[in-house]
Amino acid sequence: MKRKHYWINSCVAGLLLLLLIFPGIELRGQQLIGLTENQEIKKALREQSKRKKSTVAAKSISLPFFDDFSTVRVFPDPDKWTDISAFINSSFPELPPSIGVATLDAIDELGNVYAINDRVTPSDTLTSVAFNLLPYKNSSEQVLLSFYYQAGGKGELPDPMDSLVLEYFSPLNNKWIWAWKASAEAAEPFQQEILPIPPSLYEDGFRFRFRNYTSMSADEVRGKFGALSNVDQWHIDYVMLNTEPQANHESINDIAFVDPLTDLLFNYTTVPWLHLTYPNSVGKNKVRYVLRNLENFDPVLVHRSYQVKDVMTNEISYYEVYEDTLGPGSLWIRNDPFYHSFAYTSSDYGLFEITSYIYTDASQYRGNDTVKYNLLFRDYYAYDDGTAEYGFGISGESTAGAMLAYRFPLLKQDTIRGVDIFFNKTRNNYTADLGFNLCIWNCRNGFPGDTLYVSQEEFYPDPNLGLLEFKRYHIPLSREIGVEDTIFIGIKQLSEDFLNIGYDVSHDNRKDILVNITGSWFAVDNLDPAGSLMMRPVFSTQETPSGISDEVSGNEILTLFPNPANDLLQIALPETAVKEGGIIQVYDITGRQVYTHELTRALPVSHLKSGSYILKVVLHSGQITSRFIICR
Repeated sequence: MKRKHYWINSCVAGLLLLLLIFPGIELRGQQLIGLTENQEIKKALREQSKRKKSTVAAKSISLPFFDDFSTVRVFPDPDKWTDISAFINSSFPELPPSIGVATLDAIDELGNVYAINDRVTPSDTLTSVAFNLLPYKNSSEQVLLSFYYQAGGKGELPDPMDSLVLEYFSPLNNKWIWAWKASAEAAEPFQQEILPIPPSLYEDGFRFRFRNYTSMSADEVRGKFGALSNVDQWHIDYVMLNTEPQANHESINDIAFVDPLTDLLFNYTTVPWLHLTYPNSVGKNKVRYVLRNLENFDPVLVHRSYQVKDVMTNEISYYEVYEDTLGPGSLWIRNDPFYHSFAYTSSDYGLFEITSYIYTDASQYRGNDTVKYNLLFRDYYAYDDGTAEYGFGISGESTAGAMLAYRFPLLKQDTIRGVDIFFNKTRNNYTADLGFNLCIWNCRNGFPGDTLYVSQEEFYPDPNLGLLEFKRYHIPLSREIGVEDTIFIGIKQLSEDFLNIGYDVSHDNRKDILVNITGSWFAVDNLDPAGSLMMRPVFSTQETPSGISDEVSGNEILTLFPNPANDLLQIALPETAVKEGGIIQVYDITGRQVYTHELTRALPVSHLKSGSYILKVVLHSGQITSRFIICR
């Protein structure tokens, strides 16, 4: 039915099944299947526990009706829809008419899969409020319902037996009547339907609803129960019910944002706050606009601008207005210069709100003319936006011991203290007992090189985390590692089951994901859809990195000079320390011990390469440390 796959080559055949939760799209030896839960829905339910029904009174409302799902998130607008099983989002559709869609899939309003069986199952519904159509019963005006729809998008394409159905509610007969149906053979752009409402339904209490039918067999699941999946996605957008002529449905006087803002930083969605030190202020130098002109006849002049608000200080930076003409019926993509530069200040973290605007005619709908993006700087690097649309894992015969590595170029040298990983929730917490080791490598010719760290402890996904929360896996203080340039973080899995790591489709960092199953590293940059793993290296929160361990300190009794040094490093120690006796240990920036010498006040260093080092004086009474640089 779904779960198609084929192999990369004979060396990998039988050994690798690289699973990326969601669509059943063929992917050169890797299989795509869906999320077992929607955690955004579950989190929103917890935060909005009182919002479960429409707030609209039983009384019918008058026309016109319109919703493009651009002003709400997760749940449908309760003033327009009476149920909450559709998922309002901007992640799963592919280039919708305007930003935000209602997605109908195999996951219910609680965030769980409806059913896992071989039968076609009624799944999500999107039901309108009631309308009073009696004024049009003896009128020459015709009531039209129009909407755009897409099968699959960036999600899983429904099977031919699955479908999207539109039904009308007849107040006189008190029953739902089938009106329209769509099935999918291949992924396609959004299509519009314009349907006349039968005059026999021009009554007080008329409603309409969309419903999808899904099928998912447990026999199709690869990767065992850690990979149970969501399937059969349909996306609905720009729904109108009114008496406008059909031409006004086909050509709409509206300019709209299509995609959210992304990637305002160079490659990353965030970096450690302390890494934004001069001259490393970071910005991607562009703000990306994706706009659509829904008018089919005339070009439109559109003005646009953006602002950046420092939430910590309330300072707002405004940037100049640009303007361009959008052709009729066109999709328009433009990267404007992004002038704002982010730099560290002495606060615990940085938080900025970036807002982009388009300025359109007053007659147009304004809800889709603004998009916002919150940029948070804390103690980690991230490629992802914090929300998983898919899940990633390695499973199959001989994959116990397989390694996954994720590349991160760093802005400055620092001490890595741990790794944040987001694991998707699984049915019955299946992955909670699947162990792995945490790993860190340096970079050699673009691939993982020397192993800097492998955890002695076995780690596990944490089923007790809150919704949308990352698990922080700490490196013991005694094993903390100084790193610079480019590093790889990752895991060595200890089973052949699917670990289900979060995968975000809003940013393409596939080139930075590498897998080692047979002894050689290879990139998985052919994954489809494009995305990023939800794994993040965590760094020091101190302005002076600690370097080696909890024993490292800024003790003022240890002074090194000249610093930088060349041939001889002078060590200023109290006389009591010299009499006590001990040894000197020297570590490079990766935390490896490279030199040991008896305690002295003049340490020969001519044999050391240029670079940063940590010197530790080990005394009987304790240890003291400091840093020095070799420069030649």
